[in-house]
Amino acid sequence: MLHHVELWVPDLERAVRSRGWLLERLGCEPYQEWPHGRSRRRGETYLVVEQSPALKTDSHDRLRPGLNHLAFHVPDRTELDRLRA
Repeated sequence: MLHHVELWVPDLERAVRSRGWLLERLGCEPYQEWPHGRSRRRGETYLVVEQSPALKTDSHDRLRPGLNHLAFHVPDRTELDRLRA
């Protein structure tokens, strides 16, 4: 049902370093790459992380309107605990 999610970030390289490993462990494969963004795909769904030149601020506040969080499926509680560790 979900086609893609696009996340705008203030620091692309930091976002790739901090979340790339997790997306890889969740089975998301590299899909697209361009100067201001990267995407990873699993099946027909993909996630875009972009440091857009149109970004109006350099920080995220999850209490503001907009995307609050993303939730991913994991096989079981043991794997979730491993990823959290």
